[in-house]
Amino acid sequence: MVYLPAILMDIGTLLALLSIAGAVAVVCGFRRTALGLLGIVSMSFLALFLLPVGAWMNAPLEKAFAHQPPLGDDALVDGVVVLGGATRPAMSKHTEILGLAESAERHVAFVGLARRFPDARLVVSGYREAPAPRWIMASAGLNPDRIEVEDRSRTTAENITEILRTIRPACGERWILITSAAHMPRAIALTQSNGWPVIPWPVDYQSIGAKPAFVPRKISDSLSAAASAGHEWIGLLAYRMLGKTDRLWPAPLGSEPCRLPR
Repeated sequence: MVYLPAILMDIGTLLALLSIAGAVAVVCGFRRTALGLLGIVSMSFLALFLLPVGAWMNAPLEKAFAHQPPLGDDALVDGVVVLGGATRPAMSKHTEILGLAESAERHVAFVGLARRFPDARLVVSGYREAPAPRWIMASAGLNPDRIEVEDRSRTTAENITEILRTIRPACGERWILITSAAHMPRAIALTQSNGWPVIPWPVDYQSIGAKPAFVPRKISDSLSAAASAGHEWIGLLAYRMLGKTDRLWPAPLGSEPCRLPR
């Protein structure tokens, strides 16, 4: 199922809609409106062609929780959660071969932490997301039966809601949350709004080394990077406006009290 809000959070889709609106304006004789719309689209593509727009958009998101915390192997960790979005369920079903998406680093980190903390609970959240970490864990010689699956959620907001229902964490427990670095601010804004302090474990960085030089770039790559970052920025705003979070940007770690049962 495709969620309409997710479609409208895609920059490529928005530019396509503006192009269609511009064409309709031309046909209907609204020349000034058409010039304005098509001008926005043209300037957007020019910027994507010459500048690392996607990396610039990603950088603030990835810097919000830029480093994984220094946890020793003897640290007390009650559980590890990995958010979905790192597999391609439809392709996996069609080919009967596990299909991993670009953010598959999430599952690699998940398995690594499972090895480091053998007593921690392991939770996978997301629709049809469980096969990937189970396959990777089995390949790494670990027990895939350790994994608890939450497979009802299809959005980040649903991820956090369903995870809390599944694991029922309590104040004082230490849970690690794994997701892509650019996605982490939206995820942490949700956990903080639900009164659940977690340890962010960001992976899948995209903006390191971005330079402002005017150098031609592949439009497809630039558009993909900008669309990914735009999805997060629009998501932060949309979740705040819809009341799914009580803040636009997550608060600093440690500044929010736990509001879960003890």
